[in-house]
Amino acid sequence: MIDLKKLDYSEFEILVGLLLEREGCTIIRGPGGPGTKGPDYEAVSPVGTPLVVEVKHFTRLGISQVMQFIGDLERYRQQNANTQGLLVVSS
Repeated sequence: MIDLKKLDYSEFEILVGLLLEREGCTIIRGPGGPGTKGPDYEAVSPVGTPLVVEVKHFTRLGISQVMQFIGDLERYRQQNANTQGLLVVSS
C-alpha cells in the first residue's frame, strides 16, 4: 500500500496519471509542474470522452481553487461540450 503522506506533489501527480492509465484513459498532456496554469492532465476516457483532471496533494481546498477548476472545465467545454472534469484531492 502506498503511504500518500510520503509522496511530494509531483509524485502524487504521477500516481494519479498511472491510475488514469490503469483505468483505461489515454493521457494527452500530463503534469506541468508547480504554478502551471490549467488542469494537470488532459486525457481521453476509455469510452472516448475528453477528460480534464486537476490534482491537489495535501492542500486545503478552497472555493477559489474549485472555481478556477470549474472555469478551466468550462473553457474546455467551449471546444468540446462532452468534456468531463475530475478533481483529485489527497486530503
